[in-house]
Amino acid sequence: MVSRTLRISIIAVSSPLWALLNAYVGPIGFQLFGLPVLCDLSSYLPLIIAAGLARIPGTAISVSLVGSLILLLLRPGAFHIFGFVASSILFEALALTVRYKLTGRLLNTIVACIATIASAYLAGVLIGIVFMGRSLEWALGYWGPLHASGGVLALIAGLPTLKVLEKALRIEKEVR
Repeated sequence: MVSRTLRISIIAVSSPLWALLNAYVGPIGFQLFGLPVLCDLSSYLPLIIAAGLARIPGTAISVSLVGSLILLLLRPGAFHIFGFVASSILFEALALTVRYKLTGRLLNTIVACIATIASAYLAGVLIGIVFMGRSLEWALGYWGPLHASGGVLALIAGLPTLKVLEKALRIEKEVR
């Protein structure tokens, strides 16, 4: 069982991490390649880790909401970030289906993959339509899939990191 103090600490550390990665890593990838993949890595890596460690409802939404407010202090015009905040609601709902246990059993890992990729896709669609003013077809067929590929990068980095942190923090795994 994870203590209340540790859960609060996880959210308190993950929120500024979310903001800093989105302020610096995401834009670098966008400037170098013209692709949003590092933006998704920056958003979903902290969400995977925070939700997987804290294992309580509201973690992903809290991290993205607090992180976006910090980000807006660092980059005042970065309103596209609210596309990621909205998509964190989907991530939260899907992660809840396995009680936020994103590693361990194969089913849990599959749900983590679906939650991350679907959320990243949704973020891409929302950002494409609302913040970029592009068509629904463009957002669904081009921008959403590009964001989904960034979600895959977040999984590649996030799930092994989560597994190591679970072991380091000795977070119990429920065996069924």
